[in-house]
Amino acid sequence: MSRRLRRYWVLLPVLASMATQCDETPRGAFPTLVTSVELVLTSIPAVPPTDPAREAVFLDCLQRMNGLPNHVRPSWRSNDVILLTETATDSNAWAASFFDVPVDFSNTMTVHDTNECARDPEGHGHVVIGVTVNGTVVDRAIGMNNTLVFEVSADGAVTLPAVTTSAGP
Repeated sequence: MSRRLRRYWVLLPVLASMATQCDETPRGAFPTLVTSVELVLTSIPAVPPTDPAREAVFLDCLQRMNGLPNHVRPSWRSNDVILLTETATDSNAWAASFFDVPVDFSNTMTVHDTNECARDPEGHGHVVIGVTVNGTVVDRAIGMNNTLVFEVSADGAVTLPAVTTSAGP
């Protein structure tokens, strides 16, 4: 008989914890409504440096991009690397489709372009020019890493949220 009671003493706290706090949601939970978006990067061509000193800095920039071609790191995918696909040979347009973008939520992403390393070898290849989401230009950047921010509604309409900066004392 005591063995059966021991089993209940193990199960009762587990069941009790599952039954409490049902009205609370975990902090930072994503909304459950998602929609689809088409991200397009129109890459502005740039000639890689030929000067040996600048070429080394250019290669360092490409290394900071993890040695990957054009890609995006979206917040709704935990900033995982998503490679962009060239839409046509020598088109300078790169795209990715997403079917899991949270609706009415400030989504962020960094868009990485190898041509940006040729323009600014000291940087990280992050671009803020030439990016569209569902046809809307997304050029509102936050932070030092040129992180782009946008919101999308259930019907796929994209808006740029107001970005406030805190002024120092």
